[in-house]
Amino acid sequence: MMGEMRMCQTSVPYFTDLVIMSFKCEYCGAHSAETKNSGEVLARASVLTLKVEQDIDLKRDLFKV
Repeated sequence: MMGEMRMCQTSVPYFTDLVIMSFKCEYCGAHSAETKNSGEVLARASVLTLKVEQDIDLKRDLFKV
């Protein structure tokens, strides 16, 4: 598949380093995006639990600073 892949690395305080990846094919319109953590979650981080009510809720990533 021909297209353009973009990557960006960022750091979220008290959380971890993230790599954000995005791909888009100008020819067929295919696209995808994902995030990967590349470090440990620090001890000062908090854990939140979210209730999923609809399938669309599973299609989002959430990072809270």
